[in-house]
Amino acid sequence: MSKYFKEIFKRDNGRCVYCCRDLMSDFEAFMIAEEDHLIPAAAGGPDEPQNIVIACAVCNRLKGKFKPEMSLNLNDLESRRKYIEVVRAYIMKRRAVKMADFASWTHPE
Repeated sequence: MSKYFKEIFKRDNGRCVYCCRDLMSDFEAFMIAEEDHLIPAAAGGPDEPQNIVIACAVCNRLKGKFKPEMSLNLNDLESRRKYIEVVRAYIMKRRAVKMADFASWTHPE
């Protein structure tokens, strides 16, 4: 966790910015709260509050190093909102694939 975790957690209302899971609903939910860099650190994303959001461990893993092919102005709330929407759509597609895999394991034909 960065030195900004508490500030970012509060800014994001204790919810995963991607799936909206309430990470304060219980201790286990809180323990899966992670920081996610909108622009991945591996792609040169800065380690500053504007580039970091709170995500649940599942969404953070599903996002991985995904970086949308769009510009992002970290200081513009509308730009960040649109960027997060694109990332959210990517995560939800990946989530659906993983859910189908899970269903095939739990309900084999």
